[in-house]
Amino acid sequence: MPKYNYPVPKFAYSYGNVPPEDYEGPVYPPIPAGEHLVEMLEEYGIPPLDFAIATGLSPSYIDQILDGSKPITAEAALRIGKALRMSAETWLRLQLHYDLETASDDSNLSQIQPLIPPLDEIPLEPEPESAANGATETKPAADAPEPQPAAEPAIAP
Repeated sequence: MPKYNYPVPKFAYSYGNVPPEDYEGPVYPPIPAGEHLVEMLEEYGIPPLDFAIATGLSPSYIDQILDGSKPITAEAALRIGKALRMSAETWLRLQLHYDLETASDDSNLSQIQPLIPPLDEIPLEPEPESAANGATETKPAADAPEPQPAAEPAIAP
């Protein structure tokens, strides 16, 4: 039985959020960014045609965003954000989450092999230039004395 007593909102686990291990409720499919826009327009009583005119976007493009068949582009996000007093980033994030969720369902990522080593295996300091050119670095012998700094000349008064 889940330890949470409150209802889980429909969108709580739809954007890559991982539900708690003991969560037994439904996990909903990703929500297109246009569906969020539909809800906002309905909440404020704004007809799609009026919204299209206000944003300067074509009515057919707005209809396609609203039905989820077209994504919200950066230009559209700027215009939508301005019209609804929200940031363009909000609309782009909603679109990005939807795109990533739907792409990960369709992609066969297990067939792709990484081309570079894991970050923890990449050396933090670059190799000395002489070693990169094939030359070997000479190291002093273990029993060789440490070089002493040169004595400063005495200054005559």
